[in-house]
Amino acid sequence: MGIDSLIRVIKLGWLARAKPFMLLGCVAWIGMNITVFALIATVQLTYSLQDSAGAIYEAGKEVSIVKLDHWYPKNESDVVPSIGGEQATAHMYGFISNTYKLGNASDFAASLKTGRGSPANGFLTYDLVDHWVAQLLENNPSVDQTFYTNRTINSTWLCTSYEVVEGGNGDTTNISYRDGDTIRSFDVGETGPGATTYITETEEVCGPRCARVWAFQSKIEDKSVPPTFYDCNITMSNVSNPTLPEHILPDMQARIAAGAIGLDGFRHDNTTKQWVRFHEGDWWAIGANYTPHDAGWLIGQFAAGVIGSAGQINSPVLAIGTLAVAGSALTVNWKFFVIVLLALGILQLIVSVFAIMLANSVVVKDDSRLAEARLLRPFLERLGPSGCILDGKGISKTLRAEVVYGVRQAGQWHHLDIGTDIKPLKLLGSFPPGWYDGEPEDEGLLHDETSSEEHMPREVEQRRSRCKEKLKME
Repeated sequence: MGIDSLIRVIKLGWLARAKPFMLLGCVAWIGMNITVFALIATVQLTYSLQDSAGAIYEAGKEVSIVKLDHWYPKNESDVVPSIGGEQATAHMYGFISNTYKLGNASDFAASLKTGRGSPANGFLTYDLVDHWVAQLLENNPSVDQTFYTNRTINSTWLCTSYEVVEGGNGDTTNISYRDGDTIRSFDVGETGPGATTYITETEEVCGPRCARVWAFQSKIEDKSVPPTFYDCNITMSNVSNPTLPEHILPDMQARIAAGAIGLDGFRHDNTTKQWVRFHEGDWWAIGANYTPHDAGWLIGQFAAGVIGSAGQINSPVLAIGTLAVAGSALTVNWKFFVIVLLALGILQLIVSVFAIMLANSVVVKDDSRLAEARLLRPFLERLGPSGCILDGKGISKTLRAEVVYGVRQAGQWHHLDIGTDIKPLKLLGSFPPGWYDGEPEDEGLLHDETSSEEHMPREVEQRRSRCKEKLKME
């Protein structure tokens, strides 16, 4: 029918602008197509495809990981730091770790659910009640994206608390505490009213990756907090799931991290201990009525925080490993998507039914050149012998006639034709039913010997007989 081309429909609407129904049909067809195009374009608004650190793939390439061989002051990895420098750096790492979000067991499980993920939520350490977990990171240096790994380090503790019987007010560094039936003395190094002092033994006394840490909480008068003395062993585990030598945390650095809460990096005369004091109300100060488990939990958090902060601050190193690369995540608004698809389907169904009904009301010839030439032959014969080099527009201007494509009646036969004397169909009208054939003079009837005459319509038989008699006379 030719209406698949919107340009043709626009031209038809312009030519038929004086005919309201024809113009309305063209406008409706164009509007329907615009609506379909708009709905198809709207489908793109129902989904989004964006880079997502949660949707990643892995490739064996060079990655950036934290150096664990030393705790580097000022990130100067080209110089081996002193023990005191590492101790002070580890304390700083642990001290600032409370600025990161603290995850729990479900957060930790979620970070491992897909194997790898991005620490966009800020979790670096996780509280698993009886131990802390520090999760190590890897960085894609080409796009500067950081990802979780399945490599972790745990901090565990074993603590005992004692009643302070002398020096508990925080006005002296020498205290006495009751250990069963025995009264023991201890020099806490530094203290003050309401303060918490952590004392770390720098020598190996409880294992290669263990640090012995004491904590003295002096009396807090206004909160009725009695003085308490704690004795803890804090242990750092080996790195889980290591695949490269660079993944290993040496024993020395593990022991420094375990006791970091009481390390200041300075060696005092005649002692292998170091101490750090925290004022009342500080995050790292022991609160009221802390049990041995509570004290160990706080020190263990500090130790795990050393690893978590190091992943952000300590000097990095490039190593061949499994590179995490951010992929794309598809997000679909399914409700809106289904509505758009249903609207498209319903609209196309309505248009298809209407097009079928309209097409069935007329005889739609195929668009071959021969079929078109046969239909236009009687009308174009008006040109006579002239106009052989005219184009389509030239022929139209020469004939200057408003023609109608329709049906001429020939007895019981109908003949398709284009002419000025054919009446156009009424609104929602259709071509008449019946037999459609060519003109009576059609010689094709004479040469058609394939059909059985007993099944041939009487009108056709009569027309064939007239053609034979005409040939005999000639």
